[in-house]
Amino acid sequence: MLLTFPVSSLHCEKSQDVCTISNKYLFGGEQTIARFSISQIVDTSARKKDNFYYPALLDKRRELYRLESFPSKTQERTEEIIQHILNDDIYEIEGSFSKLINKDY
Repeated sequence: MLLTFPVSSLHCEKSQDVCTISNKYLFGGEQTIARFSISQIVDTSARKKDNFYYPALLDKRRELYRLESFPSKTQERTEEIIQHILNDDIYEIEGSFSKLINKDY
């Protein structure tokens, strides 16, 4: 199971006005899950699930991007992630299998 379990990543480039969410597999490469325009985001929130917070982004087309692969223990940390997505020239974050198991982040 460990060999096929994906690790999610988020890569945003403000100059390209794009964020890409991908799953990386130890064997099998990388798969793009979603892509959205940063400038099209109209609302954000820190959602709670199982005692953890994750970013949620809503675009102008009413498409909701739930970034559950990037949880944190605090609402403040999740809001920081959202601000990085919206404001940084380049922003990358990667989930990890150990985070999913240990929940020590």
